[in-house]
Amino acid sequence: MATYIGIRFPERAEFLDEYQSYKVFLEHWDSLTTALRTHFTYE
Repeated sequence: MATYIGIRFPERAEFLDEYQSYKVFLEHWDSLTTALRTHFTYE
């Protein structure tokens, strides 16, 4: 198992089942996403 700043992730795809309970929260990116969308959205 490898770690990166306290985050565990599998060494190989065969071990992904061990991480099914992981939850990822992305709400903290909402304001940045909105700002980027206004600058990089082309119609």
